[in-house]
Amino acid sequence: MKEIFEPSSVAVIGASNKPGKIGYILVKNLIESRFGGKIFPVNPKEKIILGLKCFPSVLSISEPVDMALVAISATRVPPVIEDCGRKGIKLAVVLSAGFAEIGNVELEKRIVEIARKYNLRLLGPNCAGLIVNKLNLHACMEARVSKGDLALAAQSGAFGALIISMVKSRGLGLSTFISYGNRADVDEADILQYFYEDEETRAIMMYIEGLKDGRKFMNIASKVALQKPIVTIKVGRTPASMRAVTSHTGALAGEYKIYEAAFKKCGVYLVDEVVELVEVSHILSRTKPILGNKVCIVTNSGGPGVLLTDYIETKGLEVPQLSSHLRNKLSFLPPMCSTGNPIDLTADANAERYYEVLEILSKSDECNYIAIIFIPPAYINAVDVVRGIVDAWKDFGSKKPIAIYVGGEGVESAINYAEQEGIPITIDLKSLATSISALKFRAEYLKQTSRHIN
Repeated sequence: MKEIFEPSSVAVIGASNKPGKIGYILVKNLIESRFGGKIFPVNPKEKIILGLKCFPSVLSISEPVDMALVAISATRVPPVIEDCGRKGIKLAVVLSAGFAEIGNVELEKRIVEIARKYNLRLLGPNCAGLIVNKLNLHACMEARVSKGDLALAAQSGAFGALIISMVKSRGLGLSTFISYGNRADVDEADILQYFYEDEETRAIMMYIEGLKDGRKFMNIASKVALQKPIVTIKVGRTPASMRAVTSHTGALAGEYKIYEAAFKKCGVYLVDEVVELVEVSHILSRTKPILGNKVCIVTNSGGPGVLLTDYIETKGLEVPQLSSHLRNKLSFLPPMCSTGNPIDLTADANAERYYEVLEILSKSDECNYIAIIFIPPAYINAVDVVRGIVDAWKDFGSKKPIAIYVGGEGVESAINYAEQEGIPITIDLKSLATSISALKFRAEYLKQTSRHIN
């Protein structure tokens, strides 16, 4: 799949000089992202677009073309796909809508038949395009996003835009974004295969309305999940949302419980909320999973610790009472601290207090995972405390997974410090619990597939 998703040259069919037109946005994004390959605008009515020579058709381009972005009306797409095939193009990305999603099934079948005649792959139709950041390739009508190690595949282009905005607001980045719309040809399984091959990708996020070929997806996902975590939102739980899925991309949503069972079998972790897709994927990309379901909570605030306890136990994990032996080891803490579980270090907790408690817990067999909450009051230097937590993560995280939530006012510098040190932070408390559940799920999947967990 690398051959089709990593082009050296791109043609934009339907390129335009009119700001606001998709054909204008596509050419502008390719130029501004500093794509290193050749860019060929195609429009028989234009000579120059954004400083680039414009061609009347792809067949009039004398140089090789690897990828074509197609942004014209649906009825004009078939002859253009024919031209792309004759030109030897490897991938046609059809952004045009008006196919199976509105009942034009035969028109969609027609472009697939033409493409197959030439061994040309189709992405879409009714998609938003793709981003491959290692190539500075922004062949997409959505906003640009910085380089990172999370990959995103979404049937819905707008959902992709939403995730991109969340990733950017978190100071994170994407390795790749692929919007695949009606997935008339290239489907979820093909995209997963590319993410598997891509050395820049450490974890995979997916928005799925329905699967084109469930068995193919499961076979590839089972292999990919051994190397890279896959976190997914699957929509279509209710009769109303299943109808909406059909009208959106022409997909058949299918019974949700069947998807739940299938995804569990092939190592795909399902989340319920959009924020969890980003936060959980980020934690999984940098945290080693281990077997076990006992969680110890270390917090500087009692209320959030109680709430996190609910979230964790709702996920089928356990927040156990600590033994008197372990509590005795924590007796160095000031008397106002609670040595139960959650362990409440109180509002004035400093870096040393967090570090010493984490060192003790990392050596204890009374918990498998450690969940940290840090919500600094105004008089505490958040960076200083997070520095101690980061040091503990580096020193003890290999022994026991540590998942960290940082929240409250003025914590941006503290979060940035941790992220720059390679330590993942979540800013959503529920996602902290979901991340630990996902780590446990991944450990169990790897064990079931005969992978050894230290």
